[in-house]
Amino acid sequence: MARADTLCNQSLLEAGERPLERAIGEPGDVKTNFITREGSNSTPSKSVASIKKAADLNKPLEKKVYKGTNPTCHDFNTASINGESVSLLIGFSTGQIQLIDPFKKELSKLFNEERLIDKSKVTCLRWVPGSRSLFLSAHASGQFYVYNEELPCGNTAPHYQPFKAGSGAAINELAFSPNGSQLAVVTQDGLLRVFQYDSMELLGVARSYFGGLLCVAWSGDGRLIAVGGEDDLVTVYSNEQKRVIARAQGHRSWIGAVAFDWYLEGEACYRIGSVGHDTQICLWELPEDDLVPPRPRVKRRSDPLQLVGTPACPRLDECPILEPLVCKKIAHERLTCLIFRPDCFITACQDGYVYTWARPSRPPT
Repeated sequence: MARADTLCNQSLLEAGERPLERAIGEPGDVKTNFITREGSNSTPSKSVASIKKAADLNKPLEKKVYKGTNPTCHDFNTASINGESVSLLIGFSTGQIQLIDPFKKELSKLFNEERLIDKSKVTCLRWVPGSRSLFLSAHASGQFYVYNEELPCGNTAPHYQPFKAGSGAAINELAFSPNGSQLAVVTQDGLLRVFQYDSMELLGVARSYFGGLLCVAWSGDGRLIAVGGEDDLVTVYSNEQKRVIARAQGHRSWIGAVAFDWYLEGEACYRIGSVGHDTQICLWELPEDDLVPPRPRVKRRSDPLQLVGTPACPRLDECPILEPLVCKKIAHERLTCLIFRPDCFITACQDGYVYTWARPSRPPT
C-alpha cells in the first residue's frame, strides 16, 4: 500500500516547474494562499518537500504507449491492492478494456477486444466495491456493462437481455455510494440518476440547469451527491429528500471533476471541491442548515416540459446559491481530476501534469 501511496504524492516542488504567472523555466517559487476554515496556507512550494518526498517521476512502475487508440479512463481495485500487486483497469477510445498489474508485469487481459460488446468509447470504469473480480464499464453509447475479470471474453458476439433501458445518452461518469449499495450515474442529457445497485431500482433523479452532466461524487455519509457539468454549476442533491438543495456558482466554464472532502465532514458542514475547464479550483462549504426542507412557495405557472421549477431542477431563485470560499487558477490547461487525501489534495490537468497540494496546517488550540 505504501508503494501505491507514493505514486500519488508529487510535492509542490514539481508544480514549481511550471509557475502560472511566469515564463516556463524560472525558479519554482510559486506560493499558494488558500484561506479556509483550517487557517491560512501561504507557503513556498519548495518548503513542502520536507513534508513528503516526491515520487521519482523518471522511474515509473510501468509505462505503456498505445497506437491506434487512446486511453480514456482507469480505475484501481482497492479491494485487492497490497504491497506486491494492484489491479488496474484501462478503458480506450475504441471500446476495449485492458487489465494490468503494474507490479506483476506478466498480468495483462483484454476485454471487448473485437468490439463485439460495444464499439463506442469507454467513458468510465469502476470496480464493484468489495469485489476482487467484478467491474462496471460505461460507454458513450449510453450502455454500461458488468464484467467478471475471472471469466474469459469470447470471440463471438454475446447474447444477453438488457437489465435496464435508458435514454441512450452517453454515460459520462459512475460513482458508488460509500457503502456500495447505490450507484449514481450522470449522462450527457443532463440527468443524474441514482439506482439501488443490486436491483437497479431507480431511487432518484436530478437535472442540470442546462447541458450535460460530466462528473459526480458522494459525501462520506452518503446523504448528498454533488454533480458538475456544462452549466458551469455544482449542483448538490439530497439523497434523503430526493431534491436539489443547492447550486454553487463560481466557475467560468465546464466543470471537469467534483469531490467531497470526506476528511472535513462532521463539523456542521460539508466541504466540496471542484475543478474546471477554466483552470480554476473552487472550494465550497455547505452548512447543515441548508439541508432543512424549504418552506412551501407560492405555486408558479407550471413548465409544460417539467424541466425547471421541480425538486429535481429548481429555478435559481428557488434554492440556495453557494459562493466559493476559494476560487484560484492553478493550471495552464483545463483541469480534469480532483482527489482529497488526509494531508493533501491532488489535481491533474489536460497537459499531463499531476500536482499534489499540501493542506494548510490547523491552528494550535
